[in-house]
Amino acid sequence: MGYLSYRRHQQKGAVMSVMTRKDVRHKLMTERVLNKIEREHLPLNTPRVLSNLDSIRSQVTGPSMVKAITTWEQLLRSGDIHKVRRLTGMDTPDSQLLRSLSPLGILLSEQERRQVLSKLSNQMLATHRTATRRRTPIAA
Repeated sequence: MGYLSYRRHQQKGAVMSVMTRKDVRHKLMTERVLNKIEREHLPLNTPRVLSNLDSIRSQVTGPSMVKAITTWEQLLRSGDIHKVRRLTGMDTPDSQLLRSLSPLGILLSEQERRQVLSKLSNQMLATHRTATRRRTPIAA
């Protein structure tokens, strides 16, 4: 699965998924825009969103990405925000691809985008601090 930076690691027979910083950013942006759509009762298929989807479509290649664009067309046409939330909220390669190709980000203001990026930076910093504290010194 070359799209995104989705990686699967095998560890003692179990498969473990790893989300990169970019994947986490897409997830946070998607959550933020879906919350805004629900809070402000915005329609999914606005001309701006549809135009953004056309722009994204012109830049994608490969069957998995074309399939994701088709899925977005169907989701926007249906107007079903709960289905959008369900399909983009999972931690699967398909959901990650949908998040990375989402046309809905156009509905966020620059300030809202910056807030998401700030939240991401804070989360990454907190994770780094926690990981650093867990390290135990090597006994001499």
